[in-house]
Amino acid sequence: MVIYLDENKIKNLVKIGGEMTNIHENNFRAKVIDILLSELGYDIGDYNEVQIEANVHVGTTTLRADYVIKTEKGSFVIEAKSPDNQITKKEIEQATGYASILKCQYSIVYNGNHMVIMKNSDINNDTPDYEWRYSPDDADISVFLAISKDNFPDMLEELIADRKKILKLKEYLANHSGELEKLVIKTVSSETKLESYFIDSHLKTLIEYNNESETIGEDNPTNENDKSVLIRSYRDFGPGTGLDFIKKHNAWGFINIRRIPDYLALYDADHHQINKLYKVKSVEDLNPNTYGEFPDHKKEDLEELSSEGKKFIKLGEEIDIKPIPRGNNYKFMGPKFTTYSKLTNARSGDDL
Repeated sequence: MVIYLDENKIKNLVKIGGEMTNIHENNFRAKVIDILLSELGYDIGDYNEVQIEANVHVGTTTLRADYVIKTEKGSFVIEAKSPDNQITKKEIEQATGYASILKCQYSIVYNGNHMVIMKNSDINNDTPDYEWRYSPDDADISVFLAISKDNFPDMLEELIADRKKILKLKEYLANHSGELEKLVIKTVSSETKLESYFIDSHLKTLIEYNNESETIGEDNPTNENDKSVLIRSYRDFGPGTGLDFIKKHNAWGFINIRRIPDYLALYDADHHQINKLYKVKSVEDLNPNTYGEFPDHKKEDLEELSSEGKKFIKLGEEIDIKPIPRGNNYKFMGPKFTTYSKLTNARSGDDL
């Protein structure tokens, strides 16, 4: 049975936890973690699924793990700390020690504003496999969805894999930025026959300008098969991110988008398949002139979204497609672009 995840409730609980101060750990657990686990699909009244203050035997000593969560596909430990208690190596080693003894796949330390996740197979590694920090300006709850009963451990594995790739790329760019910049300038100079000093002084500014100035009026490829398709992940719920939004507004939103697609394809995160395809009619700015299209949203929420540069995609006709399963290698953690030809001929996400 697929469990309904109310993302708004989860976001609110994450916000409450992230902004708590001067509160005892037990109160933090009762007011945030217990409720959060329930919203993530766990039955905290079922000892076989959620063990609270579970016994951990270390020699002749009995310790207690705050939470031991068990699913059909794996298990994890959560060690809760008060929001005023910083997470240090000591807290991480406590959680990983419990996970090792209890044969759990992951250990999590969470204090409301900071979360550290370690894989049991990597407990000798001092670097967390995933680290999350609360930000009121970026309501990222992906890691919480990843540890929900339905999504664990697959989505968490994807998050960790992507995070490691980002860190590896970031490290490479930091160590090679100088030579990469010289290579780019040399290549552009060769192609344009312009002086290197001129390119060096204008390149960054022009790249940023061009990235921001993509418009709906761009020419689209004349060949239908070459037209662009934006793939976004959806669930059946969530303001601006689900089928309810499409039904009410014949649109998809609210997102930051620079490249204007010809089609929008939707990946069903609950059933792990692409099963919706729409022609894109237009991409509209979210501003006072378009607020009226969303009478079911509060004006202050629309104003906040507008200040973040969010847009919405007006949809044309829906096109019937055969569901495309996720595959083994393709990830749908963020927006993806492909072509109409690749999408309509794909047997799985691996072909995209």
